[in-house]
Amino acid sequence: MNHHPTFRLLWRLVNTAIVLFGIFLPLTTVWEFSTRQYLKGFASGIVIPESGAQAKVTAIMLWMENNSRRSGAGSTDLLTVRDPEDTLNSGKLLGICGSATNAFVNLANSSGIPARRLLLLNAGNTANHVVAEVQSDGHWYVVDPVFHIIPHGPDGQWLTASDLRDSTMLASITHGIPAYRPDYNYQRTAHLRLSRVPVIGPFAGRILNHLWPDWDGDIFWTLLTERESFAAFVGVMFLLLLLLLLHIAMRFYGRRRLGMSRVELVCPLHPRPAPHTLTTGRA
Repeated sequence: MNHHPTFRLLWRLVNTAIVLFGIFLPLTTVWEFSTRQYLKGFASGIVIPESGAQAKVTAIMLWMENNSRRSGAGSTDLLTVRDPEDTLNSGKLLGICGSATNAFVNLANSSGIPARRLLLLNAGNTANHVVAEVQSDGHWYVVDPVFHIIPHGPDGQWLTASDLRDSTMLASITHGIPAYRPDYNYQRTAHLRLSRVPVIGPFAGRILNHLWPDWDGDIFWTLLTERESFAAFVGVMFLLLLLLLLHIAMRFYGRRRLGMSRVELVCPLHPRPAPHTLTTGRA
């Protein structure tokens, strides 16, 4: 019964983790479902469901402009939190670019408008400013939730990040905004920077770039970083899948390499009984 103690310990740990994450999965599912329902209800009070994408974006921006003027609502201690219920109910957070973009992205996606985060980077590859992009008519148009700007050209057409790389165009749009800094430009942009993730970030980024070009522009990654409930749900699903694969691999190894005769999810592994030996009947 004491054969392969290290393997048996790992087996128990893996199975215990599977049970725990099996408990966490329905909890995170309920959390994500309730967050989505909250956002849909919140958005339905702002936008008209039958209106077009640009009308919905305009309505959300007007709501944010009016509500960001609330004084004393919320605390900037929540800057690192990616919970839309916090950002949508805090006037202070709606006045900061990162959390304002968080609120906008969640409201837009809940209104049926694909939206994602866009970072405006400096030469050191750190973010000077954060805006959003919304998809309409096959293009991704820029929206600046904290300055309540929907950049558009002389013809009224909404502009993309590529259009705003024209410094003259950007200056003509922002010249009347005193707090808009010159380094809030579109010369260097990114949707997500895995390089900030310690150890595995750069390696994971290279793999994703090879397997999934333009992966960082997918809405999935924006929601993963902008909604805590979604990140928790995806994280638990991913870890549970890894643990199940590890369980299968250990089961195969235990049977084929260690001679284990029985592998069960909860019960410990039992070594194969030793073969009977013949006795001569003599003492």
